Amino acid sequence: MENRVTSLDKHGMPVELCVADASALPELLDMYACFDPKPASQGLPPLNPAACRSWVVFLLENGVNLCAHRDNRLIGHAAILIDPAKGDAEFLIFVHQDFRSQGIGTILTRHTLDLARSRGIGCVWLTVETVNFHAVRLYRNIGFRFCDAFDCERLMRIEIEGA
Repeated sequence: MENRVTSLDKHGMPVELCVADASALPELLDMYACFDPKPASQGLPPLNPAACRSWVVFLLENGVNLCAHRDNRLIGHAAILIDPAKGDAEFLIFVHQDFRSQGIGTILTRHTLDLARSRGIGCVWLTVETVNFHAVRLYRNIGFRFCDAFDCERLMRIEIEGA
């Protein structure tokens, strides 16, 4: 994937995707400051502003990050945290509450998996809360499969072809 690409959401509205670097920190912090619900999933994004900043900085420094914009507004963020020793990566995604159910999560997920493939990653995994039915449906539609069960969350993974 090039640094910037435009996709259409399920209503035909453009979504611009770009690989994010440290310069994305201010807009990511702005998005997460008004994110709802907070924390949305598994304690993320962190409620405390200082903890949220540390978390975003960690993602930018240690992950491959993809941001989604509409009309120059950040509306979504996805990242993979690559484990070179295992050849896999953990996936996380957040879509601003004003833009959910529009296909933004699907766009971000597909393009993030493309980024993983281009880096030779053979497997991407995530954990999802068992009651987050919307997210589970998204992940299953993309091709993630359950591989473990915990009390409150499930582990899902997808094998990436062509990696």
